[in-house]
Amino acid sequence: AFQVRYRDAFLIFDKTGSLSEEARKRWPTMKIEKGEPRSSSFTVDNKYRLQVEIDKASIIAFNPKPSLEEFIDDAHAFEEIIRNALEIVEYNRVGFKTFYRKEHETNEDATMDIVSSFGLKLPQGKHFNIEGKIPLVTLEHRWEDELLCVTSQLRSQEQSWEFTPPIEAEGLEPKKTKINFVSYAPDYFTRKSISVNQLNVKKWIENAFHLIKRDSKIFLEK
Repeated sequence: AFQVRYRDAFLIFDKTGSLSEEARKRWPTMKIEKGEPRSSSFTVDNKYRLQVEIDKASIIAFNPKPSLEEFIDDAHAFEEIIRNALEIVEYNRVGFKTFYRKEHETNEDATMDIVSSFGLKLPQGKHFNIEGKIPLVTLEHRWEDELLCVTSQLRSQEQSWEFTPPIEAEGLEPKKTKINFVSYAPDYFTRKSISVNQLNVKKWIENAFHLIKRDSKIFLEK
């Protein structure tokens, strides 16, 4: 995901329509998901979600190609559309966030993957009058200086989906799906304002992506 934040852009009340038309020229299959005066979101097939709000905008990719080349080009185009339509001159924050997932058979397996990797100790037995079991684990870190910051979460998670077909849909059965996994989600962003004229979106994302791939192992290794 790529996100920019800015001072309240009141032009959003007048320009959402023209902004949306410009975006649809870039992505002809774009469909509106939510349309409100202060906030709108759109989807592009199963590929992107575009979100525009009075103080921030983002483009989120679903299952992008590993190189991110296409996403970077589209993020650059999206930022140009937002900047021009809302007449933004400065960003309060520019951020790039990625998400990685490693699946496991059970949530206990996902948790133990983190525990064993970092040599953590989980209590056994009854505490706080609760008979304990292996919990879901979250580890967080923050690394920063005056200009830049990266935060990340390493978590064991479980997600469930349930599908109930309509009565008239003969032959379709209800279905439940659950996955257990370890997720790693680093977020790289600026801590000081930056002029839009100083920002090269393509180079900024490429550099952020390179640094995340290069240095994440320092925080993930035991």
